[in-house]
Amino acid sequence: MNFLTYIITAHVSCSLKYPISAAKALVATILLGSLSISASASTTVGAISNFADTTNATWVKVITLTTPSEADNQSTQTMALNVTELPPGGADYRVMKTLSNGSWYMGNATPLALGINSISVNGTSFDRSVKIQVSSADIGLSSLHVNGTQAYPIEAIEPSDPNAVISVGNSMAFADTTNATWVKVISLANVKEGSSSQATQSLTMNIISLPDAGASYRVYKTTANGQVNVDKTGQLTTGNNVISVAGVTFDRTVKIQLSSPEITFDTLSVNTSQLHPADTTSGFTVGEISAFSPVDDDTETFTHAITLTTNAAGSDGHSEQVISINILDLPEAGASYRIYKTTENGSDDLSVATPLALGKNLISATEVAFDRTVKVQV
Repeated sequence: MNFLTYIITAHVSCSLKYPISAAKALVATILLGSLSISASASTTVGAISNFADTTNATWVKVITLTTPSEADNQSTQTMALNVTELPPGGADYRVMKTLSNGSWYMGNATPLALGINSISVNGTSFDRSVKIQVSSADIGLSSLHVNGTQAYPIEAIEPSDPNAVISVGNSMAFADTTNATWVKVISLANVKEGSSSQATQSLTMNIISLPDAGASYRVYKTTANGQVNVDKTGQLTTGNNVISVAGVTFDRTVKIQLSSPEITFDTLSVNTSQLHPADTTSGFTVGEISAFSPVDDDTETFTHAITLTTNAAGSDGHSEQVISINILDLPEAGASYRIYKTTENGSDDLSVATPLALGKNLISATEVAFDRTVKVQV
């Protein structure tokens, strides 16, 4: 059975379940004195997403080891890079970190060597950022570990239920964006949801596999003055990934953006709602709750509607009308909604059909200066 749970803000509050029926291959053995290096799956710094571009002509790539928002940022930070090839003239790295007063400290340039390069940055008693910059995108590598976690090559894990594995690109929980880098997005909270958006927001995803070049996430959120802030990015890894955004004292929007639709996972939860696999133990169907009533739609596309306001509400219906729907499951073909509302002269107005997504869906009709009826049809 397919389920959908929703909570209506402003006029109604209830829940329901809704049955809307690899990298370039390089095999080499390099002998350097007594050092033997064998690389069977080599790539370059420029080819994997762990390293980001910079605007510095000397230090062209950078990798983040920690940020102030991460719980273990005060501990020793490490990176281990197995270098299989260096560009003509060699390549260097340097440590980039923040000090207790928030200013940046740049370490000295240190040459990279063929083989394992272990870089360690001592722990502190204050929150800080730590990054490693490198001077070339053409550095060849066969493995990369950050703080003990293997970041390359990426190894798929065995799912507990192979039938539950789905890609981000095929999941209705994630929407497309217009950003060529951050191509997918999922909503955790919306400013129009009021005080609930102030709480800690979290995304939990058990990743089965990642594309060869890896994949990243970033946190999109609004600030107290309504401005957009993107202040936390990180690498995704196979296994359980928990992304948490700390609570605040103001209403805000929070989203998680991803760099690839090729990420596969077998479980996905937003805050306390399990979105994948579908939670069949809670919620109500549209047909089980009186808030939704059947509609007479000649196309038979929209079968039920919920009323947000009517003309009889007078000036109370002038304000913005909002419904927040937390969807736990959708049919394979998906499902859509549209807004029905009356205009100032009393005529009917129907919005275009908009796809519903797994997770939070916020639907609103803007404020007006006249009495009106507003419904959401599904």
